Amino acid sequence: MKHGKKRRQIWRPRRPSEASEAWVLSAGSLGHPELCQRPCLHVVVGRHCEAGDACNHCHLPHGRGQKMDKRQRRILEEMPKADFLRLALQLLEDKARTMELGGTEVLFGILEGEVHPPGTPAPAGAPSCSLPKGMMRCLRAMGFRNVASLAARKCAEGAKIRIREAMQALRARVSEGQADASYSDSDETC
Repeated sequence: MKHGKKRRQIWRPRRPSEASEAWVLSAGSLGHPELCQRPCLHVVVGRHCEAGDACNHCHLPHGRGQKMDKRQRRILEEMPKADFLRLALQLLEDKARTMELGGTEVLFGILEGEVHPPGTPAPAGAPSCSLPKGMMRCLRAMGFRNVASLAARKCAEGAKIRIREAMQALRARVSEGQADASYSDSDETC
């Protein structure tokens, strides 16, 4: 190490060894890769997860995600709640459209309610502050779950809980759709 800098470790999940079983789906894997939970640390380092399929973290491989640097995180923390939530809502709507993700109405309704609570006038236009290009690029590259998680941090406690529940419902819906698609594909081949 030169000049006291730490070497940055790349965080990659390891494939299961031939002696171990294949990837074990977990409760946290629902909606992989856009809607699933964070990767399970046990699986990432190549160990067996004792929780197995009940684990609340994802057991499937993940690419290296986008992370904001300290300056970008500070800008988001200081950004007015309504401005950031409008930005996050727009990003989430774009991602949902690109992914052809249905059933997002509840999540988007919660965020809309936080942007302008009932009985208050709806703010007009785009966010009042501009973000650096690199930061927008980072936010656009983040997964749906990550953007929703950032938005939840700006919300009131009750809204955070409802956002978590809405995300869980989305994960379940997407996973059921994936299961239905694989079931219908197997029917066609018989």
